[in-house]
Amino acid sequence: MARKVINPKSTGTIVFATSEAGLTSSPVAASDQVIAFRITPRPNLTNVPATYGEAASESASASGFQVELSILQDWGASASVSEFLFDNDGASVWVKHDPAGSSEPTFTANVYAVAGGWGGAADESWVDDLTLPCVATPTYT
Repeated sequence: MARKVINPKSTGTIVFATSEAGLTSSPVAASDQVIAFRITPRPNLTNVPATYGEAASESASASGFQVELSILQDWGASASVSEFLFDNDGASVWVKHDPAGSSEPTFTANVYAVAGGWGGAADESWVDDLTLPCVATPTYT
């Protein structure tokens, strides 16, 4: 069986919006600002305390998810990703990654916006590494 390797070669689109419908009607384009984009699971474990008859253990439930991304700060740009996340900090927003031109799925996630920072080292590109918790399990098509 041949192995499969995913490498979108800097193609596709990443967009943000304040609603799912806005992903197509009024998106904030992020493709040129995003350096890395990942959807990662977070295990949900609950501690079960020890009793006189059983040792302590953990109980698992469905995973949570988060979107991890690294962006080039773009304060002051029209349709700025940095400003979109800052202005919507803590609010439920939507993000979509479509690796166009490939056979890979498109992922859509409802996330809580997290404001990025301002600044960086002299003579270097200013970058933010952000983790956006998902409101619900992301979908793919």
